[in-house]
Amino acid sequence: MHYKALTLLLSASAVFAAPLEVDVEADVDAAIASAESDLPQDPELASRFSVPVVPNPDFERDGFHELRKSYMKYKRHFSDLVIPPGLMNYTKPSKLKRRGTRTGTVIAKPVTFDTMYLSPVTIGGQTMNIDFDTGSADLWVFSNQLSSTLQTKHKQLGGNIYTPSTSAKVASGLTWSITYADGSGASGTVVTDSVKIGGITVAKQSVELATTISTQFEDFEGDGLLGLAFGSLNQVSPTQQKTWFENALPQLKAKLFAVDLKKSAIGTYTWGFMSQKYSKKIKWAKNLTSGWWHVAAAKGIKINGKLYTSGTSNSKGAVPDTGSTLLLVSSSAAKVYYSQVSGASYRSDMGAWVYPCTSDSSSSMPTISVPVGNNWIDVPGKYMTYAYANSAGTMCFGGLQSLGDTSTLPWIYGDVFFKGVYSVFDYGNKRFGIAQKS
Repeated sequence: MHYKALTLLLSASAVFAAPLEVDVEADVDAAIASAESDLPQDPELASRFSVPVVPNPDFERDGFHELRKSYMKYKRHFSDLVIPPGLMNYTKPSKLKRRGTRTGTVIAKPVTFDTMYLSPVTIGGQTMNIDFDTGSADLWVFSNQLSSTLQTKHKQLGGNIYTPSTSAKVASGLTWSITYADGSGASGTVVTDSVKIGGITVAKQSVELATTISTQFEDFEGDGLLGLAFGSLNQVSPTQQKTWFENALPQLKAKLFAVDLKKSAIGTYTWGFMSQKYSKKIKWAKNLTSGWWHVAAAKGIKINGKLYTSGTSNSKGAVPDTGSTLLLVSSSAAKVYYSQVSGASYRSDMGAWVYPCTSDSSSSMPTISVPVGNNWIDVPGKYMTYAYANSAGTMCFGGLQSLGDTSTLPWIYGDVFFKGVYSVFDYGNKRFGIAQKS
């Protein structure tokens, strides 16, 4: 067996950075060189690949949509999660004022709906731009089984439609359905087809074809989603299917993948190995459940280094989820954090924490430290503002929000968390590793 180590180059959109000049080609070359230095030197044990990037001047953030999306995603699994009525009923201004000059980059094309990181995945010879999601376990795509109207709309947004070719085989009797708390979702049929990411191909991967989608997904510019949680969360029935990563494990040198997302710069997903830069700094936390990537988070929180434990510990742990954007904690923990942000308030009519944008600067927004097992990870204040909350650009939407105080719900560590940490999802040893970035 020839094992492979796989590197995926990603990029992040720079929405809240000050205007900067980006030399895309130079950044890509530097990232590739850095990734190459981490690869095993035996050519029989390694493959690598890079993904082209283009400037992203048009990314529009909608914090209210992102928060609603997270509530709906986890409501499926935690029935006592209560979605704030204000959040469900609030409609953002039709045109939020932009913030600065967006000069960051994303994979392949701009994304204006809800996905900051898209990656090319080849399915049956067709390239699709896919969102990698450690909080789910399905590979589903926009397909030619959707109505012609929806296919046309998706193509007009720059999207791709998967059409099963001769390599695809119908998985007879299998269907899938993902339903969210508000009744929205997607569903369809299942085929098996070859799915290639970089140098690794899974020959008979289950691919879920969308035949119906709700209005929530009609403006989604990504072509689908690839889940990287455990297969026990898969939504195919009557027989659950393995994820692409689970099927790719025999080809990997080590049964793990690592994530290095960055703000305003190219990042990486790697399969089968860890970066030499961080490998000796990794601290591990045991995975608590068989379905989620799920770690303990019962130590409280720190704000600018000061420990707060009263009402801020979560016995249900936290889920590191690359498919979610925000850092989501209990109401009490969010209240403690925003008590230190001038003018911040929880707006029940919006269902979210907002604050005057005059409070938003790298020096004034507090750093929050969140627990990962027995370890702490700092999320710098510079990552904590996500979007404008009004059309005038005077109120800001926080990257840290509340998921309520229900007794069964873990915290959700989304992309706001990942920008400050190098993380390793170790499937073989059922553990999650983290290293603080400088």
